[in-house]
Formats: sequence, C-alpha cells, structure tokens
Amino acid sequence: METTQLEEPFANAAMLGKAIYNERLKSLLEPAQNGKAVAINVENGDYIVADSLKEARTALHPRYPGIVSMSRTIGVETDLGLLARVLAGTK
Repeated sequence: METTQLEEPFANAAMLGKAIYNERLKSLLEPAQNGKAVAINVENGDYIVADSLKEARTALHPRYPGIVSMSRTIGVETDLGLLARVLAGTK
C-alpha cells in the first residue's frame, strides 16, 4: 500500500515514536507504568505519561503546538490479529 503525502508525516511519526519508545523509554517506563499511556514528541524525544491516550496527547500539545507526535499504551502491545480472532469466537 502506497502512503499519500497527507499520511506520510503520520507514518514517519509512528516509526520515529516507536523507535524512541523501544530504544529510550521502554526500560524507563515498563513495568511500573504498564497500562498507562505515553505521548512522545518525535522531534526531541520529550514525553508525557498519563492515564489515557487522550490525556497524554492533550498534555503534550501545549508544550509543542503544531508538532506531529506519537502515542501508545505502555507495556505489551496488543496483537490485533489475535484479539480479532478471540472476539470473533465470542458471542
């Protein structure tokens, strides 16, 4: 699938944010903050931890208005394929 010009900054932010998380933040945040959310400024690595993704993004925005950031839940990533299969098997 080809990325459009509009999607490209977000795709790049997702890749950069994932790299920052895995290389610098994971060891700082896990497991103590598992289940919380982190929003990451992909330009400088600054981050905010909050109880929800919305709260983390909302808290980061005033510090860096206009930047593209990345946010995720702290801890083990959800395997969406497995989740879909489990939910499909429930009624």
